[in-house]
Amino acid sequence: MITRSFIVPLVAAIVLAAGGAAFSIAGQTEKRVADVHNELATLQYAAAANDAEEIEGGLGSAARVPQVGDRAVVDLRETRATASYWRGGYSTMSPQ
Repeated sequence: MITRSFIVPLVAAIVLAAGGAAFSIAGQTEKRVADVHNELATLQYAAAANDAEEIEGGLGSAARVPQVGDRAVVDLRETRATASYWRGGYSTMSPQ
C-alpha cells in the first residue's frame, strides 16, 4: 500500500525537476543570445545575423518559458536588424 509519506516527496521531486528543466532551458537560451551579442560587438555581422536567425527558428520549448521566450525573440530580431544595417542591408529596414 502506498502511503502519503511516499507520494508527497514524489510530487515535490517532480515539481522541482520540472522547474529545474525550465531554468536550464532558459539559461541555455540566454547563453546563446549572449553569444550572438558577442558576435555583434566584435563586428561579426554575418555570423550574428545567421546565428540570430538560427536561434530564433530553433527556440522550440524555450519560447514557451515565461519572461524568456518573448524577450529572446524580440532581442534576436533586433540583433538581426542591427547586423543587417551594419552590413549595408538598408533596403531591408522599414521605418517605424
